[in-house]
Amino acid sequence: MSTEVTYDDRLRMIPVDSERYAAAVEQMKADLERLGGAAEPSAVFKLLRAIGSGLVVLRACGEAVSFLERALAVAGDDPGRRTAVLINLADAHRYAGDLDRAEPLNLEALDLAPARLRDFALQHLAKLRIDQKRFREAELLLLEALERRRAKGDAELISSTELTLQRCRRESVMLGLLARSSETLTGNPPPTGAGWRTSPTGSTGSAGRASGAGHAVRRGRE
Repeated sequence: MSTEVTYDDRLRMIPVDSERYAAAVEQMKADLERLGGAAEPSAVFKLLRAIGSGLVVLRACGEAVSFLERALAVAGDDPGRRTAVLINLADAHRYAGDLDRAEPLNLEALDLAPARLRDFALQHLAKLRIDQKRFREAELLLLEALERRRAKGDAELISSTELTLQRCRRESVMLGLLARSSETLTGNPPPTGAGWRTSPTGSTGSAGRASGAGHAVRRGRE
């Protein structure tokens, strides 16, 4: 199906067919224009979020932020909607390489997430921690997410977390090998920065995927 997504070697969403996926996003933009000012806020929210998420997949992250911030503005006080958009916004910044902007959004999503979305919030915060090379924190978040997903019994979500956990451990090992190699060559001890922390941050919770909007493009289940 042309509007499906797959994942790259960093477990980031990419379209199966970029051209058709982009066309589907453009169609949703046209649908949003046709809704006009009299549309139900829920319909506007779903389209804004779906467009923003689709733009993240297409790596149009700046434009994605604009649509997702609009979605957040119309999300109201619903914790599920706000959690979903916060996760998407954090991903937009993370995919663009702006980890500093992604972090408070991931933390807010984790604090706000209702029980049914906590595994999504945990997993997405863990992915940020991996990108920050804070592997021990990431692993603990992923283990909690995995426990929650096993309790749900959702095989696709379980697989997603297991793959992310494998990536976390693999990159942690690689960083350790590089550090030891550097120590051997230079005689200096390995760094004691974020990649070598042994305790998680004060925040706990769960992160992964937020619920889909059900429009023309599909987001990955992570």
